[in-house]
Formats: sequence, structure tokens, C-alpha cells
Amino acid sequence: MKTIPPLGIGTKFHRVVILTGAGVSVASGLPTYRGPGGLWENEELAKIVHAESIPTRLPELWKLYSERRATALSVGPNAAHRAIADAQKRWPGQVFVITQNVDNLHQRAGSENIIELHGSGFRTRCTKCSASPFYDEASYETLPLCCVCGAPLRPDVVLFGEMLSEKVIAQSTAALRGCDLFLVVGTSSVVIPAAYLLLDAYDAGAHCVSVNIEPSRHENPYLHDEFMGKAEELLPILLAT
Repeated sequence: MKTIPPLGIGTKFHRVVILTGAGVSVASGLPTYRGPGGLWENEELAKIVHAESIPTRLPELWKLYSERRATALSVGPNAAHRAIADAQKRWPGQVFVITQNVDNLHQRAGSENIIELHGSGFRTRCTKCSASPFYDEASYETLPLCCVCGAPLRPDVVLFGEMLSEKVIAQSTAALRGCDLFLVVGTSSVVIPAAYLLLDAYDAGAHCVSVNIEPSRHENPYLHDEFMGKAEELLPILLAT
């Protein structure tokens, strides 16, 4: 195997943005969402996690996310999550995390100031009123109701058919401002929103790197480097001092 040196954070690069996807959590025992064996390959599940499922299939959505919460709580962060958290501690204010994941494993590894593109499976919000979303580990057997207005609650995640919040987009744009190293880890760099963020980073002059178990299906002109392998094996090396 070709020797892989550290990327040079703190010396060669000084503002790093790491975009993570489901591949980062595979070593913790969580499944991916797309591709062979992915959760959304199940057509019925894909219908349940569509925005059109609210409110008619909300009990089924809660059953799914209650199970996902329990599964995520039964596992822990892996070496990829820890490598990112350690990098943030070594270079405070220089390493930013944008994640597509909703499993809370970055937080449990010790990362802070995480931008959650798709929300969090461990937050709950009202389907009707503007009551603040709250951290929630509960598994619901009956449909939970808002204590403010009495309307049904829902997981605070972005469902199919929903747009990313303007706040999250603004936060991501701010993180990419002045970025000189952009890592895409555990997700394809050609699928939205990763593709848009990669383009923004490239336009900002960042050195753009992909870390994934598979190469890009099409040659990506915005990637300067591709490292093929498991995130939990490569990130501790790439993010080392």
C-alpha cells in the first residue's frame, strides 16, 4: 500500500472544512443510506421519510427514528470521528465540520460547532408551532405531542422533498470562506449537497480532497486528490501532525 503522509494542517493548511457522510459511521456499525444494502434502497422506507408522509405516516416515521436512535445509542464513535475531534482540539478555530449525518457521533467524539446539514436524529420539533427544537433520546411507542400547542412532534431532520434550512446554508458558506483545505469524507462528491459545497470550496481556492472507499464514478475536475480506503483508517493519518 502506498504510504500516505499527513496533509499538513497547521503548516501547509490553516483553515480546514471537513464534510462527512454516512461512510464515516459505518465502522461504528451504522448502515449507509444509498447503494447496495443502503436504508433508502427499501422503497417503503423511502416513502416514510418523504415530507409527504407528514402527517399521515408520522407514527411510522417515529417508529423508524426511534429504532435509529436506539441503534445509534448502542454504538460509539470510531477512529474517524475521534481523529476529527482531535484535530479540532489541536487546531482550535481552524477545523470545521459539516456533516450529512444525523447520528450524533461527532458530538459524542468531542467535536464542537458542527454544522448539521440534514438536522439531527436526536432533536425533536413541532409540526405546527415555532417552539424551539429540543435534544431528545426517547423512543416513542405513541405519537408525541407538543407541550405548547398540542400538535404532533416530528424528528428534526430534513426529509426527502424538504430544503436545507437557510441558516444551515449560511453557516456552511461562512465556514467555507477562506477555506484552504476541503475534505469530503465518506460520501460521494458528486451528489448534492456535497457537490455544491465542493464547488464553493474549489472556487474559494481550497485544496479539495476526497476520502472514500470507492473512487468517484466520474472524473471530478474539482478534486485535487482522492484517497481510497476506510475513513477510520485514513483520517488518523491524514489529520495527524
